[in-house]
Amino acid sequence: MRARASDFAKWADHGVEGWSFDDVLPTFKALENTPDGDDEFHGRSGPFPIRLRSYEELTTSLKAFIDAVMKARPSGAKGNYMKKISISSTMGPGVKISLASVGAGGAAA
Repeated sequence: MRARASDFAKWADHGVEGWSFDDVLPTFKALENTPDGDDEFHGRSGPFPIRLRSYEELTTSLKAFIDAVMKARPSGAKGNYMKKISISSTMGPGVKISLASVGAGGAAA
């Protein structure tokens, strides 16, 4: 699971050296194995399989979790709020879920 580039920038602002987003991106890419996303940011042949799944492909428990998050979100939450929530799991070949990508597939809008 990756922190956002803005988080790395905040660390650099506090004097952390060698841990900028640009510094760690090659390591993230080397570890990742995914057919999804832009080649500039995602690896294709690393040891960790990462797959984006549609809502329909999720387990019953993950669907329930997403539905609960959507139901409990703050009133007026939209857009960026949903894009910041993700779930990572090491079950099976690997599951990486963004609520922004599955929200329209069945979770409450």
